[in-house]
Amino acid sequence: MSGWGNKDDKSSTGTVTLAAPSITFNGATAHAAGVITSAAHPFQTGDSVVYNNGGGTSIVGLTSTSTYFIVNLTSGTVGLAATEDAALKGDYITTTTDGSGASHTLTHALSNGRGVITGSSTLFTTEAAVGDFIRVGSQEMIVLSIASNTSCQVINANPQVVLTTFSAENYTLNEKPTSVSSDANILSTNVFGVNATEIAAGGDNVVSAAINNGGTLYVEVPVVTVSGGGAVVTGSITGTVLTVTAVTSGKLVVGQTSGQFTGALGAQLTSTEVAGVLGGKGTYTVSSQTVGATTITTVPGTTAAATATISGGAVTAITVTNVGVGYDAAPTLTIPKARVTIPTSGITASTDTVAYTAHGLAAGDAVKYFHGGGSAATGLSNNTTYYIATAGLTANAFKVKAATTTGTLAATVAVSGTAGQFTCGASTLAVADRVTITGTLGGTGTITGYATGTVYKVSAITGTSPSVTGFTLTTEAGVAVVSTAGTLTGLTYTVETVVDISATGNNAQYFEIQASADQATATAAKGTGATGTSAPHSGWVQRTVGTGAYAGRVKYEVLVALSKNAIASSDAADDIEFPDA
Repeated sequence: MSGWGNKDDKSSTGTVTLAAPSITFNGATAHAAGVITSAAHPFQTGDSVVYNNGGGTSIVGLTSTSTYFIVNLTSGTVGLAATEDAALKGDYITTTTDGSGASHTLTHALSNGRGVITGSSTLFTTEAAVGDFIRVGSQEMIVLSIASNTSCQVINANPQVVLTTFSAENYTLNEKPTSVSSDANILSTNVFGVNATEIAAGGDNVVSAAINNGGTLYVEVPVVTVSGGGAVVTGSITGTVLTVTAVTSGKLVVGQTSGQFTGALGAQLTSTEVAGVLGGKGTYTVSSQTVGATTITTVPGTTAAATATISGGAVTAITVTNVGVGYDAAPTLTIPKARVTIPTSGITASTDTVAYTAHGLAAGDAVKYFHGGGSAATGLSNNTTYYIATAGLTANAFKVKAATTTGTLAATVAVSGTAGQFTCGASTLAVADRVTITGTLGGTGTITGYATGTVYKVSAITGTSPSVTGFTLTTEAGVAVVSTAGTLTGLTYTVETVVDISATGNNAQYFEIQASADQATATAAKGTGATGTSAPHSGWVQRTVGTGAYAGRVKYEVLVALSKNAIASSDAADDIEFPDA
């Protein structure tokens, strides 16, 4: 069975960086009659490459940023063909005129599934071998060739997942069956070497999480919290003996510690079963404490932790970074609502504008302001819901209003003066309101500089709400508007009461998106060893976690059954999914 490999974790010294296979060459001195010279180039015949002249003059016959196909002439020379078919026939373009510049490049995109790994302090020639898997995060690659201790070529082990670049990352090496990479239904990153110890271990650990709902509008990575899974017991401690008389919820676990208690106990509890039923009523030894009877709330000795990944506005993955211990049941994962954090530099008080690049918010969206523990921006109240205004809304900025209402002025609006004075039918306008004017201006009145969608600020009114019959408009910055008296046609006047922000708050303040449908949710899963979740046999095991309606549901399938000693006992590559203890 050694042909299947038996090490789920090999030595992996240093860090690694992944890049697309590419060369840089001088367009004049490294080119002759269509032959490009580059020692130990990473290309194969038929590879598609993008040619770029690097700001110099293109080699005559080639077009910068165009795609060509490699003809591998020697280990140090290549030609370029117009089509893949021509490349396979060895028919390359015999260009005779050199270009200029030393930064010409040929690049084979990572999306094609092959890359070059450059190591720092790595020992590829002694630690790795052709056919080994290199794992970095959720990406796995198979070693194709090893050039040196710090350089090797790799191919994507999961063709249905596009490789992406990474830099100076830790990695693991293993010898899992390479056959798994040829099955489109199997992700190699879901295949692990499992020994006999791991089958029974991890039942009280949190080892993975599955997304129920990815949510929307996530432009900042949310902080995932893990809660639950502990135990509430009633008992007494005398010296180093804990006597548990009742268990309200959960259970005690050997090796469990806790820093959360109700009652007189104020230090950590380390429990080791002496008598009774594990996790229930009975006697345990603890670290030296002397207290009377108390109700003790225990939590895992090492609380589980997880981090989120976002893409396209949604939470796409939850990665467990600490498995914890002592979880009688899978804990609750809480992903907070999406938020936009606004530093003081992001608020312009003169225009009441909040700046945030690509915020993704739409007019009318409900957002809740939090000061983040510092001084609130003047005009905004902590833990208060506001709504995105239509006025001044762009892809990178917004204003907020206290109410959802948006009104319009009566069609009888007319220009009454030369400095932005207007008359209107009875309205509820107030000073500092925003008026967004849209449409094609017609009639006899004029507004200098008008363009559809322009936002103006009300600087004065005539009358009192709801019977305001006149108003004066300025720019949002308070600059007077130049106008000519007369009638106006073809325009719509949208009115909103925007919150007047007069001070910028602090750098920890944020707006939280309130729509419940936008909030991501996830479900945690415990490790093998938990009742009904054990891997059925040692060997190479596929572990899959359901999503959506099946989130948190874990399934194990043995791909290659091996003896209990066939998988190396040291397996840091899968300490999360299959803990050693």
